[in-house]
Order: sequence, then structure tokens, then C-alpha cells
Amino acid sequence: MLAAAALWIVAYLAVLWLADGRIPFDRPAVAQFSIFMQLAAPSITLIEIFVLMALTFLVTRQRAIPDMSARAPDRPLAIRETTGVLVYAALAQVGG
Repeated sequence: MLAAAALWIVAYLAVLWLADGRIPFDRPAVAQFSIFMQLAAPSITLIEIFVLMALTFLVTRQRAIPDMSARAPDRPLAIRETTGVLVYAALAQVGG
């Protein structure tokens, strides 16, 4: 994990160095932000996701893992239901 974080930082530094102060994409929604903020925003979002994952783990770590196979329908019923959903989706695509 430390190696991945180090590579992530090195990649950011390389992009900052190679970009020479600008990103070669036309993105008017973020044009007012600095190049650093344009690069940092996706990483900040990923950090937020990892924090939410950790929080979810901490909140649910005492829960028993549910037996999903016990709640699944028998095979013939599952095939009928899956076929029905696929037919419904195809008809919805044709009918608009």
C-alpha cells in the first residue's frame, strides 16, 4: 500500500512537471481552478470513498454475514424470473 501511495505521488509530481502549468483539455467547468486543484479533486473524492468504506466496515463489523444462497429461489423459478426481466427490458427498449 505504501508503494502504491508513493507511485501515486510520483505520478502527480510527474504530471505537474510535464504539464507546464496547464492541462491540454478543454474543460470549461473547472477552468477557473489551478492545475493542482484539477488534479487533486479526483484523489480527494477517492479519499472520501475510502473513508466511507472504513466507516461502513467499522459500523458493520459485528454483523453476521447473511447466507445469500439460502435466500435465493430455486433454479427453475430463478430462470423464469430472469427471462421475464430480460423480455421486459427488450420490450421496453423496442416500445420506448
